Amino acid sequence: MIGAVWGGLFGQFGVQWGWIYWSMAIVSVLYAIAAVIIVPNELNVPSGGSFDFVGSFLGVSGLVLVFFSLKYLTPVNRLMEVLVRH
Repeated sequence: MIGAVWGGLFGQFGVQWGWIYWSMAIVSVLYAIAAVIIVPNELNVPSGGSFDFVGSFLGVSGLVLVFFSLKYLTPVNRLMEVLVRH
């Protein structure tokens, strides 16, 4: 969202399009530096927990299915599937 607004402002004021990317790179570097300074090195979280393999598998599988459906099942394909079934 910020990138779109930033790009729109640059486009509105006639700045060369390459500066949109350079300015966002500069802002990203500033955010990274701020994160290094602000985020603590050690967290007070007890260790020794277990990894949820089943949950990870199901989560990744669900995301793959969502992305697959968004890429390959366009509205026209879904409409054709409904019409062919009836």
